[in-house]
Amino acid sequence: MVADRPAIAHIGSMLEPAVKVENLVKHYPTAVAVDGISFAVRRGVTAALLGGNGAGKTCCGTATGCCRG
Repeated sequence: MVADRPAIAHIGSMLEPAVKVENLVKHYPTAVAVDGISFAVRRGVTAALLGGNGAGKTCCGTATGCCRG
């Protein structure tokens, strides 16, 4: 611990989202995969996208750089 900083100084930075998506849209020639989804995930949080086959989960992950599809 550094004497000139409070021990909990890092807590303020945790309020900023590590991932923030606003109005994500992904269209394919014959279908709409994602139509205007928005979400934010704070640093240190484990989150998951749930949905059926073809719901756009992989598209959201690859578009945000959170996974490879």
